[in-house]
Order: sequence, then C-alpha cells, then structure tokens
Amino acid sequence: MNTNSDPFYFAYGSNLNSDDWQQFCQERGFSIDVLEPVAPTWLPDYRPIYHYYSSGRNGGALDVIQSLGQVTPGMLFRVRSDGWAALDTKEGAPNYYERRDVTVLNAAGEMIPAITYCVVAEKRQDEFVPPADEYVELVTAGLLAWNLPTTVHTQAAQNESLTFLVQHVFAYGLLQSEYDLGQSLTNIGQRQPARIRGQIFDLGNYPGWLPSAGVNDWVDGELLTLKQPDFSLARIDRIEGFDEYSSDALYHRVLVTATTDSGETVLAWCYRYARAIHSQPLKNGRWQPQ
Repeated sequence: MNTNSDPFYFAYGSNLNSDDWQQFCQERGFSIDVLEPVAPTWLPDYRPIYHYYSSGRNGGALDVIQSLGQVTPGMLFRVRSDGWAALDTKEGAPNYYERRDVTVLNAAGEMIPAITYCVVAEKRQDEFVPPADEYVELVTAGLLAWNLPTTVHTQAAQNESLTFLVQHVFAYGLLQSEYDLGQSLTNIGQRQPARIRGQIFDLGNYPGWLPSAGVNDWVDGELLTLKQPDFSLARIDRIEGFDEYSSDALYHRVLVTATTDSGETVLAWCYRYARAIHSQPLKNGRWQPQ
C-alpha cells in the first residue's frame, strides 16, 4: 500500500477531526494539508482509554493501551512535508505523547506498518480521567466523518466496559467443526457457514489463506461467533502459532469481511499464513486434508 519508505500515521483521537487539525495548523504556522487520508483501519489488540490529564483539553485526553481482542478504529494517513513536525508539536512529543510503531489492519486481510502516538508512562494516571464534553464531541465528530464506529470511544469516555467490536473468527481449516481440533472448541460459541475473499493453499497437514483482489476468489468455511472473545482468541492464537505481527509467526491474525449464507456481512478475525507459499491455490476454495 505504501509506495515509498515514509511510514504511515494512524490517528484514533482528536486528529480524526479535520476542523481541529486545521485550526491547530493555522495557529502554529503549519500547512493544513500535510496529512493525506489513505483508508479507515483498525489497531488490533488495543483499546482507547482516558488516563491522562490534558490542560489544553481541560480534562482527559485519549490514549490507547494493549488489550487482547479489542480493536481501536482509526484512519491511516500519508504524512507530507513537515507533517511529522506538526504531529509531534500537537501531541507534545516526546514529553507527553511518544511515537509508537504499530501494525494496523484493514478489512481485506492486509497488515500495514504505521506510527501512532501513545501517552508516555510518566503522564499516565492509575485512575480514570474524565474528558470534557467538548473533547468527546470533537472525537465523535471525527469518527463519524470517516464512517468509523463510535461505540468503544463513547464507552471509554464514560469509563464503561468496552464492547468487543470484532466477535467472530472465520475458520477455513482444522478449526472447522468437522475436524477434531475444531470440535475441541465447541464451547467457544456458535458456528455457521460463511465465505471470505481470498485464496487457500494446501500446505500438507494444514491450509494457508492469503488475501486476493480477484473477483472470483472465494474461500468457504465457518464463522465462529465467540462468547468470550478475549479468552477464546488467546486459545486460538496459541493453536495457530500467533504471538505478534512478526516474521517468526506461523500465522498472523488479521481482519476480513465474512459473508454468511444469508448474505449478512460481518467483520471477523482470520489467520493469514505468514510465510512464503510456493504452490498454486486450490481452485474450489475449500481445503480438505489428504
């Protein structure tokens, strides 16, 4: 997705709001067009939280922390000219927020390296820091402008338990109910037939899935609706050999759009094969063991 060596920027809070960003740039002498929108994306296994007091915002300001199974919606931007200088200034980096390398996901199974900003450890408080209504409205307006869900941000602003925005896993291999490994997961949740775009490869004792832009490339499988997403994902991650988005992993947990037999589409986790595949994809879109 990125054609040059410059990293993308992932925004999840006030910088989603174009009016707020442009006002800051004009006041500080930065160009207002240094951020070029690329696509909505999701920060996996992170959740929004208010544990930092911002005097400029007269209350809590957003941060994100690691949380298995949660996803933080946001926007991916290409940074132009002195955009990083503008972002560092607005975020108070490195004294208040600091840059962090992350991997963000889109709904097509792609992983994109990016940089986001997180509150430095010394500025985090142990308790909830209520945000001002004006700040919450600003963030909400920014999310809505990019057609992003507001649920977890609203819950974080009210210090409520967060909903899991992704509550499904798409299984295309041994995690399906017809296999012993899949049957060991019977208490995880409900199942139904579904399909996703992509290509599936026979790797011998197990399959591998990769995304594809081909209009006729579909993979059939099962959609698992998880009762306890965090607990279930920890278990499935271990089975699939996923620890983090690194070259050492066997599979990477990514996001896909799954379509059920009734035509409903949902956002689901899927395990993408993380290593090179030198075989041809299966033509019928379904794997069966030899």
